[in-house]
Amino acid sequence: MTEISKLMLCEHERIDKLLKEFEKAVSDKKDVEEKFSKFKWTLEKHMFLEEKAIFNAFVKRDDVDDIFELMNEHGDIMRIVNQMEEEITDSDMEELKTILMEHVDFENNNFYPKLDELLSDNQKKEISEKCREIIKS
Repeated sequence: MTEISKLMLCEHERIDKLLKEFEKAVSDKKDVEEKFSKFKWTLEKHMFLEEKAIFNAFVKRDDVDDIFELMNEHGDIMRIVNQMEEEITDSDMEELKTILMEHVDFENNNFYPKLDELLSDNQKKEISEKCREIIKS
């Protein structure tokens, strides 16, 4: 696995961990607001990272269908998350988990490995540096 795939796999694992912490808080009714806020902020930052540091670099290529689909999924995910900010329901939680799982699975198993194959080492290095800069903030 090359640099971008490794980096994004770690990011996806971090988001999954926060989702599980939030889900547990919802079940226990403890710290729901705090866990939700942390999950939402991390997810928003992650999507910003993907859209600005990765997708923008890749969009210069001819094959942009995957990017459009991923960005549409980002919109769907945030629609659910914003709904949950008003009221957390079991159906919203299940829908969020399902769409996130499918989204992450596609990125980890298809999109990022494909990106690693298509981009030069210099392009991958530039993207990785931008990603790390965003992650640190």
